[in-house]
Amino acid sequence: MSRQKRNTTTSYHLVRLKFGKKTIFELMAHPGAAADFRIGKKSLQEALMVDTVFTNAKKAKVATSSELQTAFGTSDFQEVARRILMEGDAQTTSGERKASAEAIQRQITEFVIRNFVDARTGLRIPASRVQAAMVKFNCDMKEDIVQQARRFVRGAQAKGDLQLRRKEVVHAASFPMFLKGTVLALVEGLGCSILSRSKEKDMFVIELGCLAGELDEVVKKLDRITSQQDRDGETKSRGKARRGARKSQQNETEASPSGGKGRRNKGKAANTKEDGKRRSARRSKRTR
Repeated sequence: MSRQKRNTTTSYHLVRLKFGKKTIFELMAHPGAAADFRIGKKSLQEALMVDTVFTNAKKAKVATSSELQTAFGTSDFQEVARRILMEGDAQTTSGERKASAEAIQRQITEFVIRNFVDARTGLRIPASRVQAAMVKFNCDMKEDIVQQARRFVRGAQAKGDLQLRRKEVVHAASFPMFLKGTVLALVEGLGCSILSRSKEKDMFVIELGCLAGELDEVVKKLDRITSQQDRDGETKSRGKARRGARKSQQNETEASPSGGKGRRNKGKAANTKEDGKRRSARRSKRTR
């Protein structure tokens, strides 16, 4: 599917997104533009050299509208191009790959220094020691930095390159008892250590040891559990109130016709009795 063409005499990088086993969609982008687009530094128009989606750019094979519709659920060029730029594999130069790897290594080093101390001395670890242990570490451009940092720490300790101790901060929190399983599963997944747990009335109280650099994220996720529970409880209460109001209204509606009919019948019976008395009185007068 093609659109307006631009000058393609300069070098370009392909951004590829694969669907299924064989189908690959490609865009021709300016060198390094995909990374800039992902962080909002460049617009779609600035990132692309040609407004065309290819199935094979080198052979100039253009993707058809039906192919795009099948893969993306739309044939709109801008929507398809945005998705390819955001999710696709961008071709990079050796210099760009080196710069990206160095940036990841710096972030991992900062994470280790912020969250760990030397296990023998309890002192801050020099950045040079962390970087020296990272020489043979394989950085992954797509993996989360925190996950990579934890993977690096495990590997460095297993090899004896670093001897580290977690620099933890203590955080205490309490939850309704029925949330105990959910909280423990979350805490385990976040890699926090459980320092103590207890029960106070109907509340579950837990004391956690968290990495200093991760405390804010841990607190946010724990708060999200209670917030969700509060919303669910409020929704159930409202639902109960609505059902109660509907039931009450239904009972009133059902009672009203029968009550009205009873009153009407009663009034009718009284009128019939009075009419009968009047007729009897008139007959008595005629007889006299």
